[in-house]
Amino acid sequence: MIGTIARYAIRILPRTFLYNRWNIWGKGREMPPAPKETFDQWYNKNKPQ
Repeated sequence: MIGTIARYAIRILPRTFLYNRWNIWGKGREMPPAPKETFDQWYNKNKPQ
């Protein structure tokens, strides 16, 4: 559930919330786009037969 909320929040939060002066990590980096599905969903769809 937390992963679902985080993926949604990353998509809708304004850039100033993610990249501010208190986010030292974000100063020189760009966040990758949030995935549309969880790892479990992806794995179940793509696991070896």
